[in-house]
Amino acid sequence: MREEEYRAWVATHHPVAEAAALYTDEAAEWVRRARGAFDPVASATAYDKTFGETTYYRVPTAGLAVPLPGPLDAVVGYGTAEGARLNPERYVPDGGVARAGVAMRLGAGLVTDARRTALRQAEVYVGLNEAKRMEAMNGLMWGAAQAFWRWYRAERGAALAAAAEARGAAGAFLAGEGAVELGGVPAWEPAAWEAALREAAAWEGAALQAGWEVLPAREALEAEREAAELELRLRREGLKPVVNAEWTYLQGAEDAGSAVSVVASMPLFLRKERAQVRLGTIATERLALEQEALGLQWRAAVEAEARALTDRARTLEAARAAAAAAKTLLDAETVRFNAGESSVFLLIARETVWLETARAAADAEAEAMLAARRLDYRTYRWE
Repeated sequence: MREEEYRAWVATHHPVAEAAALYTDEAAEWVRRARGAFDPVASATAYDKTFGETTYYRVPTAGLAVPLPGPLDAVVGYGTAEGARLNPERYVPDGGVARAGVAMRLGAGLVTDARRTALRQAEVYVGLNEAKRMEAMNGLMWGAAQAFWRWYRAERGAALAAAAEARGAAGAFLAGEGAVELGGVPAWEPAAWEAALREAAAWEGAALQAGWEVLPAREALEAEREAAELELRLRREGLKPVVNAEWTYLQGAEDAGSAVSVVASMPLFLRKERAQVRLGTIATERLALEQEALGLQWRAAVEAEARALTDRARTLEAARAAAAAAKTLLDAETVRFNAGESSVFLLIARETVWLETARAAADAEAEAMLAARRLDYRTYRWE
């Protein structure tokens, strides 16, 4: 079986791949839920009181509140009121009163509020969930690559028990719905190795920076930091006084009017609010430092592993040369033995050396491809 076929099946059918796809659906539902805070809300009320033969009051109303993206909410409605004991402030003209108005947040909530922050954070989490999906797939493909090349090594190691165990571990990645059987023995693909060497040589300078910019691990931290900054912005609103105003236009059958209300409040010491802001600042600073540390570690790891792949190539060529030389000596010794010029002892010794060097060459091939796939794992190049 070719590694390309193996990896393609795992990426498409493995349960972890299917589970990773759910991150996209989950992010969409987070956004949908956050947008629900801006859904219009229809309401209706009815207050009735009757005692004996007297109707104390009957106050039915209906309205529609429309949250707006900014610090305003729009409200429209209609209501009537009647009764012998009606509270005077509830009096309305015959035929009822229609109303239309806006509620305004002039202090805390002017720049942002909980619902606007939640929506922006949900939109940020779309990117975060995509990064999580990539992380899950990257881990899956790295695990599959390790299983495949360990199987490759075991199959060429002339140890039946080890080969059976490695085959089982590699086959586990092909299990589940639509499972397929491992076919034949794993194959070495020179083209894949040459491609890996070319890609390793390209990881420097601008390519390294470009890879960092789209790295899912970086994007995940960036999304977390952006979400933390949005939360900090909301917490800073808590340092402002609460000033909520509402203006309503009233229209009766014959007359028109308006109603205005203003409510203001302000904590005197703001200890809780100032602590919340400081904690939010610490969180954003910590995430920025984590991102910086990740960048340093990632660049160093990629550069080191890309350089090491060149060393792997030299080691592989040396191991293959040793195996080829041992095979040449074995062939020569076989000719001498058939001619009666050698002994069984020398022939067995040559064969033992050849088997050991051939096994070492297979190990070098497996280690080389594992090193290539480890670089893919670092750079998320499984797709």
